[in-house]
Amino acid sequence: MKVLQICTRFPPGPGGVETHVLEISKRMRARGHDVRVYTSDLYSETPWVRIEKLEDTVEGVPVRRFPASTPGHDLHYVFYPKMIRPVFETDADVVHAHSYGYFQTNLLSALRRLRRRPSVITAHFHPESSMWGGEQRVAFRRVYDKVFGRRALNGVDIVIAHTKNEIELMKKVGIDTSGNRVRIVPAGIDFSKFETPPDGAKFRKAFSIPEGERIVLFTGRLAVNKGLLVLAEAAPAILKDFPDTRFVLVGGDMGAQEALEKKLDKLGVRKRFLLTGHVKDDGLFRSAYGACDVFTLPSEYEAFGLVLLEAMATRKPCVASAVGGMPEVLGHDRQSAGQTKCGLLAEYGDAAGLSGAIIRLLGDDALRKKMGAAGRERVRDHFTWESVTDRLLGIYKELAC
Repeated sequence: MKVLQICTRFPPGPGGVETHVLEISKRMRARGHDVRVYTSDLYSETPWVRIEKLEDTVEGVPVRRFPASTPGHDLHYVFYPKMIRPVFETDADVVHAHSYGYFQTNLLSALRRLRRRPSVITAHFHPESSMWGGEQRVAFRRVYDKVFGRRALNGVDIVIAHTKNEIELMKKVGIDTSGNRVRIVPAGIDFSKFETPPDGAKFRKAFSIPEGERIVLFTGRLAVNKGLLVLAEAAPAILKDFPDTRFVLVGGDMGAQEALEKKLDKLGVRKRFLLTGHVKDDGLFRSAYGACDVFTLPSEYEAFGLVLLEAMATRKPCVASAVGGMPEVLGHDRQSAGQTKCGLLAEYGDAAGLSGAIIRLLGDDALRKKMGAAGRERVRDHFTWESVTDRLLGIYKELAC
């Protein structure tokens, strides 16, 4: 089949959606399908940074990048008008766009209507409550949902969600769930990289972390929606019980580092935080998971949370916010509030709840080991890129027949 994937950003730009599109595209091409990617020329959206050198392939996947624009400020909306004609002229059997609320997902309903191209959206849906930029941005999102959102979701053949929670959120926008047109296909990881769980010695040596120090790890962009200020507020209570704890944040700054460092200085815990920046070496990055005792993702919202899978594959227990798709990823048992098979949950913004969950895991070796083993098994059974690719190709074949 010929498949066109469309997304806002693509590697080397960092992020979960970017990784998702690259990984499924690589595997589809390895199986003989002609898969191409259309995207913008952005490395990051906040701050607004363009990719300096525009390569025409990324890890064997052909990619075409179009110049991005935005009105800016409260009307921030990324669009790339030079993409319109190539999309409408595509001879792809299936066009698959990613990320609700972006230019490409609005374009797709018109493509299906005017050119009758089979179309798929993976929503990677974020609710208005997770919008950055204050009340005006939230108001702009509400207008978008009412005017464009329903049409974008209902104007394509298939909508893919990562979790049940995501579907419930889209129902509020008015998605039509009849006729089996809404499917659940989770994200995944390359489990082969974790077949042998990574050792933490390489990471500890690289950043001079003594073997006896406990590590609470976060990986991801240092962005305002990642809950890092909440983690800072939780740190004093954790350090009171476990003063040898080192909080390690692995990821590039996307606009949150300055405020975070000011908060750490104010709380007097700056010396117990290590901010590594982006770690390019993949082996060193995975070694960070091997080095940690507890992984945390205290985000305001995550539609899924790929980094949870990486931690779980390394047999590490997780502490995450009880929002979005994170509880489902961790195997949340609704009969047991706050506890999942693979970690613990805390309400977003609740520093006391976050610190309590981390303290509980740091103080219970048996529980950490039990949850870590359950997490690794869960990833292996449900969340590999191979199984995700199988399910997506099955959907494409339905539409292309």
